[in-house]
Amino acid sequence: MRGGWRPAALLAGVFLVLAGCTSSSVPVAVETSPSTEASPSPSPSPVVTPSPSPSPSPTGAALAITSLPFHNGEVGIVYQAVTLSADGGTAPYAWSISSGQLATGLTLSSDGVVTGKSSKAGQFGFTVKVTDAAGGSSTQPAGLQVFAALAVTQPCISQCNVGAGCSVCGAFGTVSGGLGPYTYQVIKGDVPQGMSLSGLSLKGGFPLTPVAEFGLTVQVADVFGAHVTDQAYWYAYNPATLFNGGSCINFNTGSCTATWTYSGGNPSAAPSVLWARAANCDCSSGLPPNFNAVAKGGNVTITAGPVACDQSGWIGQVTLTLVDRTSCHTTYSSDPVDIDVDISNNC
Repeated sequence: MRGGWRPAALLAGVFLVLAGCTSSSVPVAVETSPSTEASPSPSPSPVVTPSPSPSPSPTGAALAITSLPFHNGEVGIVYQAVTLSADGGTAPYAWSISSGQLATGLTLSSDGVVTGKSSKAGQFGFTVKVTDAAGGSSTQPAGLQVFAALAVTQPCISQCNVGAGCSVCGAFGTVSGGLGPYTYQVIKGDVPQGMSLSGLSLKGGFPLTPVAEFGLTVQVADVFGAHVTDQAYWYAYNPATLFNGGSCINFNTGSCTATWTYSGGNPSAAPSVLWARAANCDCSSGLPPNFNAVAKGGNVTITAGPVACDQSGWIGQVTLTLVDRTSCHTTYSSDPVDIDVDISNNC
């Protein structure tokens, strides 16, 4: 070998120059057979880029309770259904109460719906739990209040007896239970003329004479839709009237008894009797000894004496006044009546 190059090997009319030449380049002739053409250079193989492996799916959001829309309730009233909600984890979810107690009468279904009718008043605290299909769970505390059933208490069993013109006798019931604000609606009867309804009370004065009866039915409702009715009846009476005239005189026994009639007044309670020494009367000092007056059943009975032997008799006049037993007693008194009393010790 010369010049540091090596002969090429001739294959099928083509020779290849092997690497390793260390001298200057020397032209190399390529001889081909007359019947053979040079083969074209092969096309380069395409570069194949490997596809990336798919990334694993990101882990789902953690299971969490998102809404516990409990609301308060009332004994005996159907609870407006609410649906609990959660997010994350793997559906479907199952709901339960893990601690504490749901209000008596209410139930929580496994799909998170609260329904029922409360049967016991009170404050209820509990813990709600939701579990997903993969076994994950989440809890959250909750609570609600159940109010006592709406009720009305009436001051008069049958009817309220009130003095005509009375302006402080109109209360006819007290509301308890439920949850306000309450609404009041007259569903039967009419409010007496000159008066107005305020809650379970009539404001203003009951009409004056003639004596009359009034009836009214009021429906009370609360925010839960509960409602009760209050039926009230009034008998408006005129003041008691004590008839004039009469005396209590007895000279023989040292004491006297006399009866006067009266009309009107409170039909459910006899009036009280007030007495005093008549004004501008030329009377004995003080009052007659052992004087008393009692009203009952349309009659006023007075007694005076006896007079002790060591005491003087009593001559003069006593003023009687009847006062109705009602909250309007300061304005419901009869006209005063003077009676003559004349008793002696007769010893």
